[in-house]
Amino acid sequence: MQRNNGGIFGFFNALVALIVVVGLTVAGVLFWQSRTQTAQTAKPPTVTPTPTISSAVVLQTIHSTNQLVTAERPVQEAFTDSTKNRGVGNIPVPGSDQSITYIAVYDVKAGIDLSKITAQDIVIEGDTVRITLPAPYIVSQSLDSQKSYVASRTGGPSTGIGTPEKDLMNSVLRDADQKARDAVLADDQLLQAAQENAATSLRQLLEASGVKNIVFVRAPLPTRPAATTSQTVRGTVAASPTATARR
Repeated sequence: MQRNNGGIFGFFNALVALIVVVGLTVAGVLFWQSRTQTAQTAKPPTVTPTPTISSAVVLQTIHSTNQLVTAERPVQEAFTDSTKNRGVGNIPVPGSDQSITYIAVYDVKAGIDLSKITAQDIVIEGDTVRITLPAPYIVSQSLDSQKSYVASRTGGPSTGIGTPEKDLMNSVLRDADQKARDAVLADDQLLQAAQENAATSLRQLLEASGVKNIVFVRAPLPTRPAATTSQTVRGTVAASPTATARR
């Protein structure tokens, strides 16, 4: 009887020991898994580095467009000129005085050539890009013959003798062309609009490339000529930039 009791107690003790071993093993496995998960959770997030802004990259982006950004407006000028017809021996013909007042309307376009921006015009200050714009210039100027007209014409009794009237008209047109150009340079309005349009175009281009802080420095405008005596009627400067890609 005692021998049977000892066998039962021995079996019970072995069972308890087995349960303890299994429990410790399971606890160890669970503990190891929890530590592994904690370590994975605590892993710092991946940080994407901020792209480095360089003047070379900015310059390449600008030159890739190869654009001439412009602004345009009509310019109206009134001119009066007079002359005497000349006959044989280049002698003025009495009573041949002629006078013409001509209203000339020009379509004038000013612009900035972005391809003229150099590496020296680009300065990087932290995350800010500072760009010096080239000076604007008059790109084209054309007479609008549909809107231009002779406002008045006078002549003496012998006007038709000697030099044709068209010579006087040609002289008026030559004078009008130069003075219309001078008027644009003198009032700065069209040239400043070209600068604004260039800044707007560049800002859109660079912001699309990831550059957010952009400061523009405007180059001095062309030298203003002396004021003319002709009458100038200023037109409306184009509000939106016109970008022309060079071929």
